[in-house]
Amino acid sequence: MFGKRMILLPILVTLLSLTGCKEDSVQPGTQIEGLWGARHIILVADKAGAVLEYDCAHGTIDQPMIPDADGHIDLVGTHTWESGGPIQIDQQFDTQPARYYGSVSGNRLNLSIFLPDEGQVLGPYVLVQDDPGRVFKCL
Repeated sequence: MFGKRMILLPILVTLLSLTGCKEDSVQPGTQIEGLWGARHIILVADKAGAVLEYDCAHGTIDQPMIPDADGHIDLVGTHTWESGGPIQIDQQFDTQPARYYGSVSGNRLNLSIFLPDEGQVLGPYVLVQDDPGRVFKCL
């Protein structure tokens, strides 16, 4: 599942940015979908969850992104560190559990990523709905 979604990420980002996605804001209790981005992060959400690309890493959110009545999210998924240079076809990556938490208000998503295996927090990021974002991959 993850491999297929990662292959589709560049296609989805391009299509969503070209089609002029709706500019409606997300209300608490309404599922977060579509393209969200900022400097250093891109998130593409659908009804099943989301795929993320961020500097030197990628991840998934493995459940629907539905904020609570106060606009907060606390979701589970995965995080995978990447390495620079060419990637071999059969290369294995160290994927670990991750917790994605934050809040949505209008067309802004405040997001942090907690990596329990490392005790590390990435972010916070402030993503904007329909923003294609900008990620700097490892060299």
